[in-house]
Amino acid sequence: TILLITHEMEVVKSICHRVSLISDGELVEEAEVGDFFTAPRTRLGREFLNDFLQLEPPKALIERLEEAPGEHTHPVVRLAFSGDTVSTPLISRLARECGVDVSILQAKVESIQERTLGLMIAELLGSPEQTRRAIDYLEDHDLHVEVLGHVQRDD
Repeated sequence: TILLITHEMEVVKSICHRVSLISDGELVEEAEVGDFFTAPRTRLGREFLNDFLQLEPPKALIERLEEAPGEHTHPVVRLAFSGDTVSTPLISRLARECGVDVSILQAKVESIQERTLGLMIAELLGSPEQTRRAIDYLEDHDLHVEVLGHVQRDD
């Protein structure tokens, strides 16, 4: 057993089996490396992962994000795909089955040990009912869905 203290996530990703996240002297999160990178359970873990993967919405979009949905807004989501969901055409199925358009803003696929992780930031364009159904659809298919905020619709 080796205890390694580092901020270098490439090192953690390539040689470690477990990871512990410590903040201000407190243990915040502990998990298998694959689990931590595919679905961190804490806000700090998600921030750490986003910094590592460098997957943030474009600055112009961040400036337009509103926390609460308004009458004429649509959600911007960060999706985490892992395992079989990475190679499944869920986005095209989502568009057909839920009646939403999906604008993919950023996407990335990483191999972490023997697991594959896909991350995507997308806008879900549709009525509030359609976008709620779309988020439920994604969660029902084992994707981690984080609503980053809402932006004004252009219709």
